[in-house]
Amino acid sequence: MSPLSASNEYFRARFETARLDIVRAPTFTERLNDVLAVRERLGISHGTFYAEVRAGRLPVTKIGARSFVSESDLLAYLNASRQYVSSKIGEAA
Repeated sequence: MSPLSASNEYFRARFETARLDIVRAPTFTERLNDVLAVRERLGISHGTFYAEVRAGRLPVTKIGARSFVSESDLLAYLNASRQYVSSKIGEAA
């Protein structure tokens, strides 16, 4: 193995382990929404969007330098948010 390929393998392994928690591969039939479209649908800021990603509540798929959210992940996020709000309303009653 050449020094260059060993170096590439090292950085590839570091890159993959750093992304494992927030990135997953979508199925090929899923619609991918770009960050701006997701933010507009949710009515949240850029910072809030990435805070949700870092917290692991909203998974993203990276393609090159761009980030996308699959439609199924977005729906799961919305359902989880709705359940959280419903439980808080139930506690207040």
